[in-house]
Amino acid sequence: MITYSTDEYNKDNESQDIHCLFCGTKITPNEEDGIVGDCAHIMFTCTSETWDNPENSKEEFFTDFNIEEDLSDYMDHLEKTLDDSYLLVISASHHLDAVYLFKQK
Repeated sequence: MITYSTDEYNKDNESQDIHCLFCGTKITPNEEDGIVGDCAHIMFTCTSETWDNPENSKEEFFTDFNIEEDLSDYMDHLEKTLDDSYLLVISASHHLDAVYLFKQK
């Protein structure tokens, strides 16, 4: 799995949208209704507080994961179990990080 981190805001303090790197679809939620974008490549969407109840999950990434027994976190689990056909984009903010997992098809 390849990981890429970006800031939620650009140098002018404007919100930066996340788009699918493969097809260009806007993935970040719309400001008007909060609906998250969808495309064939986005596999998982959550925040740093919603790993166990993601906004979008098209695959079962954590069925064999037990946070109490594995002594790792969600990110470590993904790094151990996914190959480089997956791209994890983390949009860091002051309060929550948004997590977008894409898969090249």
